[in-house]
Amino acid sequence: MNKRELYERKFGARAPAIVEAMTATFAEMGETYSIGGNVGDTFDSHRLLAYAESLDDDYATQNALVEELFKDYFTREKCVSDRDVLLAAAQAVGLQDAAKVLDDPTAFADTVESSSTLA
Repeated sequence: MNKRELYERKFGARAPAIVEAMTATFAEMGETYSIGGNVGDTFDSHRLLAYAESLDDDYATQNALVEELFKDYFTREKCVSDRDVLLAAAQAVGLQDAAKVLDDPTAFADTVESSSTLA
């Protein structure tokens, strides 16, 4: 689904004001917010983030990956449910074996599912 359509469906008449606020916030950070692109199921991106978290105690790898994925989604109009986008983000932050994690649908699935019940 298109991100703009999702925002309009989810937020209704408030959507333009939300987009305006997001645009201003991103500009303050030196980034360009974009409402373009598509949205999809983010379960695989969360599995990669759980894998990245498992690699170091200071969350450096996970933080780098989430930053890359946020930029993909919010500024580059990329869909973070797309396998190629996930692999490119993993490569950009030096995350090894991302394809192995994505190829195994059970890898880190329990971690993601259990953490979603905490939210």
